[in-house]
Amino acid sequence: MFDFETYACDSTGRQEVYAGAWIVNVEIHKFILGSDDLNNSHQLVERLFNCIFESKYSNYTFYVHNLIQNLILFFIIDSLSRYNYDIKV
Repeated sequence: MFDFETYACDSTGRQEVYAGAWIVNVEIHKFILGSDDLNNSHQLVERLFNCIFESKYSNYTFYVHNLIQNLILFFIIDSLSRYNYDIKV
């Protein structure tokens, strides 16, 4: 499973990601904006997915918590497309 936490970054309610994590069994990987050279939300999303894709769990099925809430799905697609991921919707 993986999850992202967001905040409204302006008066329009536009959401940005400030934290994300994924877990398999007892192995937890956390990503927090401002740490480990994560300077913006798009970098955080890209780093989280790279970590999954480069792990021994790359062939696993991951479930997402609250994918539609706060329209995080669109943010994920936007973020990954900025880093040349082949996105098919």
